[in-house]
Amino acid sequence: MATNFIINLLVLKTFSHCTWKEWRFLRRSNNEPVYEHRIRECQKQLIKGYSSCHLRATHGAYFPLQSFFQRILDWKLFKHQLALVPSNHNELHIKISWDGYSHFHQKLESWYMIFYDVLHSQSSMHAHCFAISRMSESSVNFQTVCTEIDLNGFVQWLQSFNISINSQLYQINLMTSADWIGFIVELGAPRPGTRSLTDIVCPSCGCDKHYLRHLWLEHPWGVKHPQLSIANFPSATIQSLPLHMRRYDWMHGSTLLLHHCLMNIYLDFTPRTVQKSTFFKFVEKFRKNWSIKNLLEPIGMKKWWTSDWIRYFEKIFNNNPNHHSITWSDGNTWICSICQMWTLLIDSCRVYYEFAYTQHPNQEDFIPLYYARHAICSIFAFKRWRLDPTTHFMLNEAIIYAIQDNGAYHTLQESVEHANHDVKEDCRCTSARDLTEALNHQELERRLMELNYYSAPIEQELELTYNKHSTIAFAKYTPLAFTVASFSD
Repeated sequence: MATNFIINLLVLKTFSHCTWKEWRFLRRSNNEPVYEHRIRECQKQLIKGYSSCHLRATHGAYFPLQSFFQRILDWKLFKHQLALVPSNHNELHIKISWDGYSHFHQKLESWYMIFYDVLHSQSSMHAHCFAISRMSESSVNFQTVCTEIDLNGFVQWLQSFNISINSQLYQINLMTSADWIGFIVELGAPRPGTRSLTDIVCPSCGCDKHYLRHLWLEHPWGVKHPQLSIANFPSATIQSLPLHMRRYDWMHGSTLLLHHCLMNIYLDFTPRTVQKSTFFKFVEKFRKNWSIKNLLEPIGMKKWWTSDWIRYFEKIFNNNPNHHSITWSDGNTWICSICQMWTLLIDSCRVYYEFAYTQHPNQEDFIPLYYARHAICSIFAFKRWRLDPTTHFMLNEAIIYAIQDNGAYHTLQESVEHANHDVKEDCRCTSARDLTEALNHQELERRLMELNYYSAPIEQELELTYNKHSTIAFAKYTPLAFTVASFSD
C-alpha cells in the first residue's frame, strides 16, 4: 500500500491537472525527486476495479452504468450533501444530461448523471460523467453510443426499484435535460433549420414550421400544451422514458430568447443607418461576430444583464418620434414609443432569466413570468414576426413544465458546462488519444475525495447576474391591466 507521502504527491499531481511532462519539470526545477513510477502504481491501486471501458463503435470511453450508479450512491461526499438538504418527500431526483462541445478543434460529446437533491446542486462536483465520445452531434452517432452503453436499458432498470440512502427509502424520479440540439438529437426529431414547412419542429406539442411562421398569429396569446408521446418518436434513443420527463435547459432557452429578440430588433432597423450599425456594435460586445447563425451564448447573455443596456436603449431609441399601438389579449391597447416597446421586449427576457435562476420559486414568482410571456407574444404579433422553435417552446411548454416542477432551476446545464471544462482539463493532462484516461482521471478524483485526501471546492449556489441597480424596465413600462392567458386550461 502506498504511503501517505506518495498519496499526497498523487493528490498534488491529480488536482493540479498537470501533465507528466509538466510534473517532471516542476519537480526537477525544485531539485525534488519525481517519484513517477510510485505515483503511477498508487493511482492504479486506487482505481483498481473502477476503470472505464473503451467504446467499440466510436473513439471514446464509458463506465458500466449500473455499477457506476451504485458507486455514486455509496460516495461519502454525496451522502453528506444529500443529508444537508431538508426534504419532506421520499423522491430522489436524478437527471441525465448530455452536451456537445469542441476541444482542440475536435467535437466531443459527454454524458452525465446528476443528482439535484443535494446542497450546491449546480456544482460540477455533482455532474458525474459516465461516457465521452469524439463525434459530431447527430442522431445516428448519439444512438450508436447509447446503444453500446445500453442507456435505454439502464433507464428502464433505474425506474424499477427503490433505493435506501442514509436509512431513508427513496423512489427514483428520473428526467433528462439538454440544450435544443441535444433535445431533438435524442428524439430523432427534425432540426430547427429544416426546410420543410410540414416537419414537426416542436417535439412537445407537434406544431410545424408553417404554424410558427403564420398560423400562430391567428391567436398569438393562446397556450400550446404538450400533445405528443414517445410513441410519436420511434427513433428516440431512450424509449423507456416517457416524453414528458424530458426538459429543455432554461439556461440555453433564456439565452436564445434574448438572442432572437435582439436579432428581430436589429433587422427592424432601416437598412444602412447609423443607429443600426451602432446597435450591432453594442450587441457584438457580448458575442463576437454576432449574426443570425452565430448565436448569443450563455456567458454573453449573463454579461448582457450586468450591462447598462436600458440606458443605452434610451439613448439610441428616444430620438425616434414614432409611437405604436400594442394590442393585448383582452382588447385593450397600449400606446408606446419605440424605446418603450423594445425595452419591454428585452426586459421580458430578463424575467425569464430571473425565474430560471430562482432555486425555489413561490407562486408570486410565476406572475411576472406570465406577464413577460404575454408581452413577448403581443410585440411579436404586432410586428408579425415568425417564431423559432426555441422561442415557441419557452413561451408555452417550458412554462407548463415549470408549473409542474415548481421551477426551472433543475433544468439548468450550469453543472454540465463546468463539468465540460473539467473534462477538457482531464483530456489535456492525460493522453489525448485515449479518452479512457480522461474518465479514469475523474474516477481517481472521486476516490481521493472519498479518502478525505482532498476537500472538493464547492461553488456557491448560482446568483442572478443582472444589474439590480439599473432601472427595471418591466416595472417601468409594463401596463399591468391586461389579462394573461391561462396555463391551467
